[in-house]
Amino acid sequence: MPPSAYRSFEVRSPVQTHYRSVPCQQADCAHHRDGWISVLDVATTQGKAWAAAIRKSGRRFTVDRAGPDTTVTYRFPAGQQCFASPHKVPVGRPEIFVVRDGDWRGNPTGRTTQERPEIFVERMAENLDELSTEREKG
Repeated sequence: MPPSAYRSFEVRSPVQTHYRSVPCQQADCAHHRDGWISVLDVATTQGKAWAAAIRKSGRRFTVDRAGPDTTVTYRFPAGQQCFASPHKVPVGRPEIFVVRDGDWRGNPTGRTTQERPEIFVERMAENLDELSTEREKG
C-alpha cells in the first residue's frame, strides 16, 4: 500500500533536548567503576587503529601478549574515563508524542501533530481499531 494509507505514531526523546553530557563518575559508568579490558587483533587495520588510539589516549593500561599471536589485551584499571565518555543521561523532560500521516517512506500530506500523551494513546487505539475492523472485513 502507498504511504498515504498509513498513519505513524512516534514517541521521541531527542538527544539535543532530552539528554545532557556527563563524565563517567556521574553516569555510574561500569568501566570507570570496575576497569575494563579491550582485546584487539593488531594484524587488522581496525586493530592497529584502535591500538594507536589507546596509546595516544593518555589513559593508564597494561598490555598482555599471548605468544606470537596477533591478539593484544589492554587492561584499563578503574578510576579513569572510558572511551564512551562523555555519557548521555536523561534530563527528565517528558517525551514528545507525535502523530503523522504516512510511514517510513514519507508523509504525503505533510500533516504532523504533537499530542498530549492521553490523546496520543486514544488516537493510536482508534487507528488500531480501524485496522482491525478492516482486516475482519477481509
